[in-house]
Amino acid sequence: MEVNQVIELAVTRLKAANLFAFPDKKRECIVVATPSCKVINDGAIIEFDGPDDDYSSIRLLEFGWYFIKYDGIPGPVYNDTICRFFTLDEAVTAAINYHTGKPIVVGDWICPIHQHPEWNIEKLSALIPQAKLTTLTEWQNIESYFDGLFGTRVMAFMEGRSVPKWEGDGWEWPIFVMPINHVSRSDLTLWVRRDLEQAWIVAGN
Repeated sequence: MEVNQVIELAVTRLKAANLFAFPDKKRECIVVATPSCKVINDGAIIEFDGPDDDYSSIRLLEFGWYFIKYDGIPGPVYNDTICRFFTLDEAVTAAINYHTGKPIVVGDWICPIHQHPEWNIEKLSALIPQAKLTTLTEWQNIESYFDGLFGTRVMAFMEGRSVPKWEGDGWEWPIFVMPINHVSRSDLTLWVRRDLEQAWIVAGN
C-alpha cells in the first residue's frame, strides 16, 4: 500500500474517533486535534484558536512514525511525550488513546497511562510496589536533584548545545519525574521517573 493510501486510512480512523486530523502536503505529518479546538485550515497552514488548544502530531521521521504531544518550552511538561512506532497504525492508536482515553488504577494509584504511550503497563505495575516511602523533606532533596538535571538541560537547549532527541526508542526520560495521585488519600503522592526505573511515595503535601 502506498504512503498516501496509508495516510488517508489513518486520517479516516482518527476522524472516526471524533478527532480532527489533517495531513500536511508532503504526507510526512498528520496534525491531530480534539473537538474543543477551533481549527482554521486554509490548505497550507493549520492554526488552533481558543482556550483548549489540545493538539498533537504524528510525524514520519528517519527512524519511524512518531506520536508527538509537546507543549513545554523547552519542556517537556508532565504529559508531553515523544514516542516512536514502527507503523503508522500504532502511532494512530497512541494518538486516539492520548486524546480520548482515561487513566487506569494500578495498585490504588490513578495512572495516566493513556497519555504515556512510552510506558509499559507491566513495568509500571511491577515498579509501584517497589516505590520507596519518602518523607516530604527527603523528597524535596530528591526533587532538587532532578530539577538540577532539568536546569542543565534547559541551559544547554537555550545555548544551542542540545536539542530534543527524537531518534531511537527513548528520549531523555531518565531526568524527568512526574506525580501520580492516590485514589483516596490526598496526603500521598507517587512520583515516578519517566523511564519507570525509580519511584517514591511521598507523605505530606
